[in-house]
Amino acid sequence: MDAEASGGEDRRDDRKRRRHKEKLRKRRCGRRSKGRRKAKKAEKPQRKLKGRPGRRPGKNPCGRNAAEKFFCWIHPILSGINGLFSLALKLRDEAHALYDNATLLWTVVLGLLCRRTTRNKMDGDRNDPAYGPNVMLLSQQADWIDGEEKTAPCTQLVFNWLKKVKMRYLDILLAEVFRSFVEAKLLEKALFCGCFVVVLDATKVDERWGSGLSGHRRNRMALEAKVITPWKWALTVAVVPIKPWRNDAEKQDCELKALDLMAKRLKRVFGRRGVILMGDALYACQKGMDTCRKNGWHYMFVFKEGRSSSVFREAQALMGLDRDKWGPMVGNCRDRGRIVVGGVRWANAVPFGDHIANVVECSQLVASDDAGAYYGQFITDLDVNNARRAVEIARWGRLRWVIENSFKTQKRDGEDGFGLEHTFCKDEHASRAAHMLMQLAHNLWQVFESGIVRNLSKGVSRPTQSLWARKLCDALHYYDFSEMEIVTVYLNHEYERTIPVE
Repeated sequence: MDAEASGGEDRRDDRKRRRHKEKLRKRRCGRRSKGRRKAKKAEKPQRKLKGRPGRRPGKNPCGRNAAEKFFCWIHPILSGINGLFSLALKLRDEAHALYDNATLLWTVVLGLLCRRTTRNKMDGDRNDPAYGPNVMLLSQQADWIDGEEKTAPCTQLVFNWLKKVKMRYLDILLAEVFRSFVEAKLLEKALFCGCFVVVLDATKVDERWGSGLSGHRRNRMALEAKVITPWKWALTVAVVPIKPWRNDAEKQDCELKALDLMAKRLKRVFGRRGVILMGDALYACQKGMDTCRKNGWHYMFVFKEGRSSSVFREAQALMGLDRDKWGPMVGNCRDRGRIVVGGVRWANAVPFGDHIANVVECSQLVASDDAGAYYGQFITDLDVNNARRAVEIARWGRLRWVIENSFKTQKRDGEDGFGLEHTFCKDEHASRAAHMLMQLAHNLWQVFESGIVRNLSKGVSRPTQSLWARKLCDALHYYDFSEMEIVTVYLNHEYERTIPVE
């Protein structure tokens, strides 16, 4: 028994020794494999990076490409513009002159289009070798002295002739350019109730230097009519000068007196086309409504208590009596989606002198992606039968601020503006002519920027309009486009996608 017991213990000890040896062997094998893996990893070459690490930078704006597309885009309407330019300076003898009439006026338009907001800036680099041929490409001037390098005219010569320009042809020019946009079907989605929305407002043009006047009488003022769109165009179609005034009461009288002349010009521009005349509370009066009725237009004016107190109280009382005439305003908010941001109320058949009008009250309490918080009222002769129509009237009425933004853009300093309020010339006639040419340049820029420049901005890191204007200016001064091939260029209508969805 003792031998059997001792044999069993020996077998158990052998098994323990074998298990211990197996553990040691596995441990040694594991260490060797781990070391081999480290050595193999150290010997493995690093993987090469493909391309540039990090986010790629945006491309630079290409001014040369923008200039080429500008010449191709404007080429179909050049003959009409140059014909009116020639008529505007018909007294000038072109046969014995170095520059054509159209060349003189295009010098100002192209300078303002490139944001050269002073005469010194226009003259500073006008002698660049490529600028003269590019100006003459727009003016379609073919005659030049053999062997002489083409140059652009100086602004002193231009403004001396602007003193004698015939303003009626510049008025016709704004109307004809607007009609070309209509024929190109650029404004099909800018109609409200089948009508163009025309906003009236007055602005300061410049100051009378050396006149000895002070206050408001020192300023030159003008009443402008602009066609606005939901994508925030403000296309000038007519301009009427306003006499200076001393106080606010005279200002209102001067604007209402200018309304008679403005109505005649708008009638020539639109003919039988439908028009909705829009303006601030100044025009919400008997004369403003009579002017619209006489010409067969609709109206939509800002309505305030201080302008017509009795009518305002009557409208408020009617809104309080009929609680059913209310509707919600829906807007897009970034984090909350489409939500109710406010409401509208309206009153029908409100007596206003000899007229019967409707009043729409808009109260937006929550700012949306399309508009901020707002409260206001509008008086109109358009039918308001349901909440949807009331919301549309409120949204179009709020678009009146587009004309204010248009003035701000033209008044900005440096390359951000067009030179409005800068005195280009002491002569009042030349100053008015320069203002008309500025409106033409701004109209062309708005369409060109929305339809072509925005498409060229894809892939560019946050380009501004002033940046593109500088790039365009550089290209016109350093690249001669007179030998380029004119091809058809179509506008990109992506700007129409900014229209708010009902």
